[in-house]
Amino acid sequence: NDKIYGEYGTEKKDASILKMWNLLFPHIEKSNINLEYYFSCNNELHSLVGFRQSLTIIKDIQPYIIDWNKTDRSYFIPLLDCIRYSSYNSVKYMIENLDVDLVYYTTEYNILTCAIYNSDVRVIKYIGYLIQTNTILNYTFKIGQQSISDYIRAFININHSIFNKLKIKLNIIIDILGHQIIDDLFNNFPYNKYVVKHLITKYDYKLTFDETIYTINSQKSVNNDYLKLVVDNTDFDSKQFNYINFITYITRFSNSIELIIKAFEYA
Repeated sequence: NDKIYGEYGTEKKDASILKMWNLLFPHIEKSNINLEYYFSCNNELHSLVGFRQSLTIIKDIQPYIIDWNKTDRSYFIPLLDCIRYSSYNSVKYMIENLDVDLVYYTTEYNILTCAIYNSDVRVIKYIGYLIQTNTILNYTFKIGQQSISDYIRAFININHSIFNKLKIKLNIIIDILGHQIIDDLFNNFPYNKYVVKHLITKYDYKLTFDETIYTINSQKSVNNDYLKLVVDNTDFDSKQFNYINFITYITRFSNSIELIIKAFEYA
């Protein structure tokens, strides 16, 4: 996917772009340009709504947009661009004031996967609220509009450095899609101790290590308490439990022989 227009830069740079827009657009409106035709035959609409500070722009161009569900070359409709890249206020305005298709999806994206990518957690909170409180949306997402792998891919591609934001997104996705996604989350983030600890403590998740644990380039040491948490919440009696994967996980997760031995004592 070649969409990059949500990454304009600093807030100062975005403000400068918006200032230029405010200066130029009144003159564009007074010109002989047929704006309805212009926005109908290219993808500029998607670029504009994907701008971080797009609310003013959306309101300005609103009278000239014939179809808010027009797809671009990536099969995105403008709403998906807005949800993925723009601000909470822009997203809320589009949904509440324009004729947009909330159940539209591509092979990989829908309103929920796009919300995972947005750094402002108010966006996914808002989208999550709409899905949970709207009968049609709730049914659509419960039956699985997208595959689980699409949501996992979104989580893999976002910034994990601020765990509090990631945790909010994890909770919303699990609440909407159900606990069946937890296995996939662990299998894709086995070495993110914050994710694993959260899945265990909030959702009483029991590990079975039923899938092969992938190799990491550098080992990440953890403390005794974390290894004990993992061992205490491993379901050794499960038919899915795989002892080799369990050993692989413990030994790759620690540089300390003492901690590894201690983990096996817990087991």
